[in-house]
Amino acid sequence: MRYFPILLLSCSLTVAACSNSLDDFLEEMSESDSSSMFYTDTLTIAHWNIGHFALGKSGSTTISAEDSEPMASLYKALIDSIDADVFGVCEYNPTFSVAGEKTSSYIFGDYPYNCIGSKLSYNCNAIFSRAKLNDSMVVFFEKRVQHRYYVVSKLFINDHEVFFIETHLDWNQGTEGKECRAAQIQSLIDEFRNYPYVIICADYNVSDINEFQPFVDDGFSLANGGELGEIYTYPSSKPKHAIDNIVIKGFKILSFDVGDNAKLSDHCVVVSQLYFLN
Repeated sequence: MRYFPILLLSCSLTVAACSNSLDDFLEEMSESDSSSMFYTDTLTIAHWNIGHFALGKSGSTTISAEDSEPMASLYKALIDSIDADVFGVCEYNPTFSVAGEKTSSYIFGDYPYNCIGSKLSYNCNAIFSRAKLNDSMVVFFEKRVQHRYYVVSKLFINDHEVFFIETHLDWNQGTEGKECRAAQIQSLIDEFRNYPYVIICADYNVSDINEFQPFVDDGFSLANGGELGEIYTYPSSKPKHAIDNIVIKGFKILSFDVGDNAKLSDHCVVVSQLYFLN
């Protein structure tokens, strides 16, 4: 796997550790010689808090070497059945089992492009795509409790420039969780409000759907909690919180649903079909 320098966008947020190279935080990025442009009538987007391959109960994979092959087949079958064009993942783990297999080489093997951020405790964001990922970078939120950051890539789809973001916002750690989330949401709005086509996938960790309102007030649309209604995504065994969402600009949301994956993560995988407005 080759490593590449990251092309920086102008941003108001803290960009991965000022004293270190950004390459230290962008663990893996694939490259192909094919064209940057990707064409599709309907764009299918998926997001999944994959729970570190530990059902969200641990910060690292708990899959044994003996169980690796059958478990990998289950994950791959689910991912293949969703058939997303772009798949955002948080709580990712670079290795699938304690034996150390590369996750992306098998269960996301049908995606020729990927951008994987560093695993920092419970935080690891990744993008897997059939469309080529360009100018990928890692950006740390200025206000955060944990090592919260987002991964952003630029895609060229149907002759449009699209920014795809995968992230994971702070939860209610101490008394600062909601305050940090509000600042992180506002940072995303400030950074991407002026681009016509934006997709922001995340486990937003919101305490209620009203925390998404700043997105709506600024012209973004919600796949979960918007015109198509609210769907609970966590915990996957008996969902009662709508914390996983796909926030968009420049698209009509044709559908939003959850996949059946109660045995593979503590979060439901969410899937949305989008159509360019212009």
